[in-house]
Amino acid sequence: MGRLIPANSTWHDRVMIYAEYFAEITTTITWGQVTPLTQRVHDGFLPFTAGDDEAADLMRQSFEDASMQVGSHAPQSLSSAATDIADWHGTAADNFEAYLNNMHAAVLRQGEALEAVAIVMKAYQALLLAVRSDLLDLVGQADGGLAAAAEDDEMQGWKVGSAVVGVFSSTVGGAITKGGLVGAALGFLSGIGSVIIELGDGGENEGDVMQRLADGLEGLRRLYEEQLAALEQGLRNILDELLNKPHLPDVNPEPPTIATRANFDPREFNLGSDQGEEINKKVDTGPLVPDDGIGKTGAGVGKGR
Repeated sequence: MGRLIPANSTWHDRVMIYAEYFAEITTTITWGQVTPLTQRVHDGFLPFTAGDDEAADLMRQSFEDASMQVGSHAPQSLSSAATDIADWHGTAADNFEAYLNNMHAAVLRQGEALEAVAIVMKAYQALLLAVRSDLLDLVGQADGGLAAAAEDDEMQGWKVGSAVVGVFSSTVGGAITKGGLVGAALGFLSGIGSVIIELGDGGENEGDVMQRLADGLEGLRRLYEEQLAALEQGLRNILDELLNKPHLPDVNPEPPTIATRANFDPREFNLGSDQGEEINKKVDTGPLVPDDGIGKTGAGVGKGR
């Protein structure tokens, strides 16, 4: 390029420098007239100014950490609770044990969802970096084309999107084999394919170079938007797997029936001691929440609960 880029330039600033530089060249070769081609070249760079790969990486790390936390601590706590009630018998105990088992499965499913989102964020970061790599490659091809035009040489064919098309296979492919929610939510990505754009041979002047640059920018943008839409669909699939009605009990189990009925028989707890019957006699078996909606008051509150 014929313009220096400051070392501390942000990616956004760097892309804008490319846009202005090549737009100036296009204007120069059209005798100072701003033509539609000038606008295409300039505006073609603008979609690539957005996106922060470092922020995407921080989000990926956050989701991975959350998945690990859910996958390790929560099941341990639930297992501990199941151990603590080993001597509790009866219908209420059975209901609560079933609830713990369902909750354990729900926690694992939530952990899988967090893992799947982390994979999507990893692919998004890779997509941003791939687009930048392909854009720099396209700029290099344009510079080469201008040099060839100065020597009256014919341009060789250009290729656009080589890095972008490999994003899914490099970041998502291995995760899909895990199956479960991750596979269900992201499995479709294995079938997403993008074709590298080839801009044919020919042309030997600066106008041809700028025309090919404009075409390459538009093609790269289409590739980027296609892959981005696929990742957005992956996020929607994860939410669907979690929140659609058929799956909702899997992540939000119904509470157990223990002492929530209008009339409660404490003998269901099977206290298992000689004093159990004496204790049972002292337990209030009336409704926890009376029909009048006023909670219990007085000495009976909390007895045996």
